[in-house]
Amino acid sequence: MKIVSLLRASISFLLIYIVFPLEAQQKNNVHLTWDINLSEKTDSKELLIPFKCDDCDQILVKKAVIPTYSFKISANAINTTSVSLKNIKTQSSPFNGLHTIIDEDFTIKQQVLYEKRGRFVLITVTPIRKSGSKTEYLTDFEWDIKTTPFSYNPYASKYKKDATYESVLSSGDFYKVKIESDGVFKITKTFLEANGIDINTVSMSKFKVYGNGGEMLPELIQTPRAEDLLENAIYSFDLNGNDKMDADDYIIWYAKGPTKFNYVPGSESYTAIGHDFDVASYYFFNWQGALGKRIASLPDGNNITPNLTLTEYDHLIYHERNEENHIKSGRVWWGDKMQLTTLKTFDYSVPGLLPKTGRLYTVTTARSTVNSSMNISLNETPISQVYYNWVTGEYDDDFAQSLSHADVSLPDGVGILWAGMYLSQPVGLIASLLRVPARHVDLYRQFVEQVRGSELIYDICDLADTKTFRMYVLGGK
Repeated sequence: MKIVSLLRASISFLLIYIVFPLEAQQKNNVHLTWDINLSEKTDSKELLIPFKCDDCDQILVKKAVIPTYSFKISANAINTTSVSLKNIKTQSSPFNGLHTIIDEDFTIKQQVLYEKRGRFVLITVTPIRKSGSKTEYLTDFEWDIKTTPFSYNPYASKYKKDATYESVLSSGDFYKVKIESDGVFKITKTFLEANGIDINTVSMSKFKVYGNGGEMLPELIQTPRAEDLLENAIYSFDLNGNDKMDADDYIIWYAKGPTKFNYVPGSESYTAIGHDFDVASYYFFNWQGALGKRIASLPDGNNITPNLTLTEYDHLIYHERNEENHIKSGRVWWGDKMQLTTLKTFDYSVPGLLPKTGRLYTVTTARSTVNSSMNISLNETPISQVYYNWVTGEYDDDFAQSLSHADVSLPDGVGILWAGMYLSQPVGLIASLLRVPARHVDLYRQFVEQVRGSELIYDICDLADTKTFRMYVLGGK
């Protein structure tokens, strides 16, 4: 097997947003009690908290605190196919300072959770919505939850050690290309020759592209995901059909970079989740073996009459650099760093940009022993000034000392898993707690993939006490 890293290909921007329709029946009567503060001012530098609900959680969106109400149901035997509200009762407030960040309906989200070998669905509703110039808030409603049968076995997790698949990279010669943003990419004869590839060996019909995009792997190990690189459908243009890569021939395909974009209907804007561990995604291609996967072609129109003509679209520009970690710990990094220079200019050229349609969203931070601020301008026009409070300039020495003096540091279940799998000393300890054989190979194969620190912490602390170990336990809750 040979893998060669290549330069990146050219790109044009494309963003796809897909909505899947859902479909009853569980009931849960909910009554919400509210504390409404109409004196909140949208131009205040403090957090905006006009709506408080006794039984609600809160999330921070820009400078505003938005209430959310959550409901968790056991889902070992069901899948939720749709969730809606019925028999709702509302009241309204003249306060409209949140209208740029809330929707015209009560937004509902679902999330699958796994706790103590049980499967649950967490349903969350945003109980406020904009209604004309006013804001409506829920006082009473019932959940309307539609489900289908489902069977969950907590011990049926995938065991990576016993996986029987053979990676597509295990045989043949592959070339690796770096992708830094979403788009349609093009491979030409010139591009291949510039990277030292013998163009006479290339078969257009056998040309294949493999890759899964560059978004971060899910933290929850049981989240479904591809075990190996997937072959991507590509478009192959072979002008004279000679199966060779000639000057007029090319390969194009859609590739995803490391950033995940989400559309926010309420504000008609986008959010982005950058990659914490890399600045690019990677795709692999070769032209050996079987015929490659191709994008299917359909007749023009496919007998469908269009009912909408698009003349404009959203062009997204995302910039993030990881240069500074304020607390010298964790995975939250910031950039561009502005310690030696107080001015940063970012130049972008967007052909066909409509006048007065641009939106700018920034996430900034500062660490200074005095109060400071940042001025933000767009096309040399000031649009915002951000203020930062001073900090002491000292790091958390108590936290560092706790770690330094601990004989054992356990970062919750994930750290316990990896210690048990790969370190020779802790294997006996972890194996005894999990009641499995201490031999490395047996431990590796018999581990249920999801082990939470909360399931082991009492046994670990008890064992540490008998050995007079000092412990530091770091967990999510």
